[in-house]
Amino acid sequence: MENTEHLTEVEAAILNILSEHKGKDNAIPRVRLVALVADSCIDSDDKDRIIRKTLEHLTERHFEWIGSGSTGYFMIETEEDRKSVADYYESYAFSLLHRAARVSRRSMLTLLGQMTLKLNQQAEGKRQ
Repeated sequence: MENTEHLTEVEAAILNILSEHKGKDNAIPRVRLVALVADSCIDSDDKDRIIRKTLEHLTERHFEWIGSGSTGYFMIETEEDRKSVADYYESYAFSLLHRAARVSRRSMLTLLGQMTLKLNQQAEGKRQ
């Protein structure tokens, strides 16, 4: 585990547990991870949500290479792990986009076109 100086107790606990679960073949099931972390440092009824949000924060803000898949969570170790995680997230994103298109009564191509325009506008705004 890297420097834990700027991590919360929950973040440090998650990374400590995941340091023993390297690679997708050694994933820890979500229920087990929640139980281990919650026992040590979460005093809330919404333990599962706290763990999910913390995992998201660790990957997006602390740039930890945490993978997830149907078998649970793990530290990404290999190029194969990285590709497997990317494929999993792309499949999940596609599923969400399909639902959004259905709910908004737009075709997937129309929705993707509109999202592309929004992304381009955001990118332009950041460059200015």
